[in-house]
Amino acid sequence: MLRGTGVSEGCGIGKALIIQHRSLDYSGVVFGGAQQEKERLRAAINAFMQKTEQLRDRLQASAGEKEAAILDGHMEMLRDPFMLSQMEEMIDGGATAEAAADGVCNQFIAMFSGMDDELISMAYERTCLNTGGLNWAYMNKILQRWRQQGRSMSISRMRGTLA
Repeated sequence: MLRGTGVSEGCGIGKALIIQHRSLDYSGVVFGGAQQEKERLRAAINAFMQKTEQLRDRLQASAGEKEAAILDGHMEMLRDPFMLSQMEEMIDGGATAEAAADGVCNQFIAMFSGMDDELISMAYERTCLNTGGLNWAYMNKILQRWRQQGRSMSISRMRGTLA
């Protein structure tokens, strides 16, 4: 029997969503050379994009544009040259495609998980204003600078003091 935490009073009947956190195990994957690993990475990204676009379209039809937009963000990250270049650098250093993707994604997760949503939104807005669109490298530099300046600063204070 699975046990969980109720989110509201009462009884409900329906399907349950079980979220299990699993670590990726790609220890059996052998490095096949930088060029081959980069090709595998690009093939995986292309497959992800196709599946995610299909999922996005289904989600938009059933739940609306706002809910589907989160998937646009996922695809936008993988379209960003900075993120891909970080993965390719890891591959050039001897990492498999899986290890490179996992490593770079974990770096972004670590960066975003320690920041307030409003702070990330401000960095996104500033990035779009200054670059004409989403640029992960630029946004990453903004967030790193703000973190170094003290991410415990209040949002209202940051609005007036950060470039």
